[in-house]
Formats: sequence, structure tokens, C-alpha cells
Amino acid sequence: MLVLKHLCDKLFHNVLAKQIEDVMGANADPEFIFNEARKINIAVQQKMLYEEMIPASFGESLLKFDGGSLASPSDEPIYQDENREDGPKVFNEFVTAAFRIAHSEQPDHVVAADSSYNITQKLDLKDNFFDPHLMMIEGPGAVCRGAAAFQSLSAGPSFADSVANQLLKPHTAFFGQDLFAINIARGRDHGIAGYKAYVDLFKADPECAALYEDWRGMMPNWRKLIKQQYRNKEEDVDLYVGMLMEEHLEGASTGPTASCVQLKQFKQSKTQDRWFYENHDFWNNDSKFDQIKKFDVATLMCYVLEDMNTVPDLPFLAEGSKILGKTRKMVECSELLKNVNLPKIYAPDFATYSNDVFEASVAALKKIGAKNWEKNEKQFRRHVEKWSWLSQNVRTVGCRNPAGDGSLDLSDFNVSETESCDNIWYYKTNLIAFQNNYVCLDNVHKRNIVHFQRRYKLAKRMLNRIAKKLNCDSKY
Repeated sequence: MLVLKHLCDKLFHNVLAKQIEDVMGANADPEFIFNEARKINIAVQQKMLYEEMIPASFGESLLKFDGGSLASPSDEPIYQDENREDGPKVFNEFVTAAFRIAHSEQPDHVVAADSSYNITQKLDLKDNFFDPHLMMIEGPGAVCRGAAAFQSLSAGPSFADSVANQLLKPHTAFFGQDLFAINIARGRDHGIAGYKAYVDLFKADPECAALYEDWRGMMPNWRKLIKQQYRNKEEDVDLYVGMLMEEHLEGASTGPTASCVQLKQFKQSKTQDRWFYENHDFWNNDSKFDQIKKFDVATLMCYVLEDMNTVPDLPFLAEGSKILGKTRKMVECSELLKNVNLPKIYAPDFATYSNDVFEASVAALKKIGAKNWEKNEKQFRRHVEKWSWLSQNVRTVGCRNPAGDGSLDLSDFNVSETESCDNIWYYKTNLIAFQNNYVCLDNVHKRNIVHFQRRYKLAKRMLNRIAKKLNCDSKY
């Protein structure tokens, strides 16, 4: 399943990259295309996590956590709290215990299904670790349909044999590793406190206290487990073991303690990450947000996988299951794809960089440097191209220049047509605009800060060179 997930992400990235390239044309910058496709791909993944997987995992209990703050997705970009002192950190308890509860849901078989969701192959997981032949023979679409048609196990203290005793078993061995034991050891290695300490803490926590109301308590063998495995000392029970022994909340796949840790993490990632897709500062035009809101797991399956005619509209739910008033049903891919228009996302960004605008820019530059134009035409053209890429990279992160539209277009700065060195101030205006955007980039786009520093220095050298050729006595 992990291979399938990664493959879907990569296929979708390639679709996005190809469409961006088609819109931008032959002069497309590969690095810009990669970063823009990656940004949109991550946003779609976040949307599916918060609007599909989380509701399917926690059900009605989602309304009890923090007053239902994660239950209602936003229909328009939100303004995050600017005080992000915590940052998008990941809680140790989430990584080592709460999120690993899903390991107990892994079934013993890997299944492939045809376009009508009839099972074509059903293989033992224990014999197929690191073996991609099912994906190669049946295709990723068949494996995805098999996963959607085959019910997973219920989270709890019982693990499938493939992961409890046969994990990563070589073909020549008689047994493999024990994932249950590995998870317990991981929590102890990380110094995680015992289960009881977290229950006492969360029952008094304002975000999680409501999760414990009307909860049915622990599974029947809880006291027996404490006596036999923990010398009758409840405070010694591992957090991971205690979470697995909790009766599930109504409509959820976990109990209150596991739900509390997971939901706290999801809230942290949503409110403290400036790159969260619903954040108003993330997008430079609303069409991107609107189109991404139309995407879901079902649409992505139709978009990138082969032989997809119909898909379950709620793939995270079992057949006939309900969640927050919605019931899973099969839908036609043709209907889902009508709602999505990915090229519409990119068109507003790159419309100002057509050949007509490029030629207009060259014409304006020719008037600025008429005396030297004949011998420097190629150089001037190269400079215009570089300014276009600078502007496109600035627009990628949604920063704005003084003109207010995020571009560095000639018309924004009222270039004079007189043949005078004063017209070189057009370039200075562009540089100031880029400097202003650079401040934004320094705060917002640290992942590519070195890349932008390089382009900024290139812009300064370009201005000095043009000023010298026009015999201007100013240096910037």
C-alpha cells in the first residue's frame, strides 16, 4: 500500500508538471515547473487528509475535539494566527504510538481487482514484502481497486500474522519480525511515559476532555493484561499498548487517548504551518484554492490510475458505511472529472508572459538603449527572459510587488519612450519590486532561499551592465 501511495503521488506530480509546461510554453524553467507541481500536489494531499481520512477515522467524535475545530473545512482561504511560535512540530507520542495503531489494521492479504471490482488475485502479504510483481503484472489501478474492495482489520491488540510474526520475512526464512514488539520497543527507546499518565493528563485537557465522556472504557482483558504482563502495575503499561486496549469511540477507529494525540497533531500541523493549503498566504490566486477543493481521493484515482470507470466516492470507508451523514457509494469517473480543470489553475499565473508581451518588452528596451541596440540585441533579449523567470518565481510563493498583481510587467511601471538614461530607472523600479518580494521570500520561501539569492545577485549585475552600456553614471 505504501508503494501504491507513493506511485499515485508521483503520477499526479507528472500530470501537473506536464500541464504547467504546456501552459508556459517552450521557455519553461524546469526548476519552476517542479516546485509549482510539488506545491499543488502537497496541497491536494493535505486536502484529502483533512476532509476525507480524518473524518473517516474519527467519525462523530471529531465534533467533540476542541469544539469541532477540525470538523468543518473552510470554503475559502483562512487567515492563520500569525503567532506561530510552536511551529509545525511533530509530537513524539504521535510518531511512536498513536499513529502506529494503524499497523493493527493491516490484513494478511494483498488483493488486486479488475475494473468491475472483481478480485483477480489475492496473495499472502508475508510472501510479498519488497516484491513488486503484483503491481507490475496487475497494475497500480488493480491494486488500488483491490484495497478499496477488501475490508481492513479493526484496530486493536490483535495483529495479523503477516506483521506480528512474519514481517519482512525473507523467502528462505521460516519467520520474520514482530511489528507489535518493535512498536513497544520504539516507545520505550523514545522515553514515552506510561499510558495512565496520558489518560490523567487528557481527561483534564480542554481540547480532549469531551472525548472521554460516554466512553465505554477498556476492553474486557485489560485487567488480565496488567496482571500478567505488567506485574499488576497500571502505571507501567506502555502508551502504545494502552491505546490498543481502549474501546473505540462511537464511529471512530480508536479510543479517546489515541484520538486525542492524533487530533492534537493534526491541529498543530494545520494551524502552525504557513504552508498549509487553506492558509490565505499560500495562494497567489483564488482559482488554485477553488480547484484543489474539488479534488478528493476518488477523483485522484480516476485521474492517474488505469482502467478506472467507477470508484467509491469515500474510499476510506467500508462498503455501506456512514460518516457524518454521508454513505459510501460508487460513482462514475466521467462525472468526477467534469468538475476538475487543472489548466485553469495555471492560466492566470502565466498569461502575462506570452510572446506578445515578450516582444513588447524587447521593443521598450530597444528604445531605452537605441544607440547600442544593434550590437547588443541578443543580450537585451536574454535580460528580458531572465526578468520573466524572476517574476514567475516570485509569483510562485504568492508575494506581491508595489503594482499589486504579483507580476513585473513593463506596463506596471510606465516606461518612458524618450531616449534618455533616465529610462534606466525602469530597471531600478523592477529591482526595488524584486527586493520587496525578496523580503517576502526570505520569510515565506526558505526552502528555496539559496535559489532566490542567486537570482537576486544576477539581477543586480544585469542592471550595472546595462547602465554601463548606456553610459549612465549611476550604479545600483
